[in-house]
Amino acid sequence: MFLSLTIGFILGAAVIIFALQNPTVVALHFLGFAFESSLALVVIIAFAAGVGITALVSLPSALGHSFHIRRLQKDKTLLENDLHALRNEREVAQTIVVTPAADTHF
Repeated sequence: MFLSLTIGFILGAAVIIFALQNPTVVALHFLGFAFESSLALVVIIAFAAGVGITALVSLPSALGHSFHIRRLQKDKTLLENDLHALRNEREVAQTIVVTPAADTHF
């Protein structure tokens, strides 16, 4: 996780540096629309759109992992409770002293 965050920050910094060093105006044509804007603004918007799309695509997987972790934690708690109960039963069984049968020979 730390590595991916570091790479993301480095990539983001590189995009900002690139955008600041290229302030020229560019003409864009997309789906019948045409407009002019600063190259810096276009690059930053494209980067932000990529980050947003990546977040949306990875959201279902992250939610699935979260639910799976929650279920595993619940199972762990139940198993720990069972283990505690079994240990208590074992302690009770060990404290019961079995006395040998009384010698009935006269």
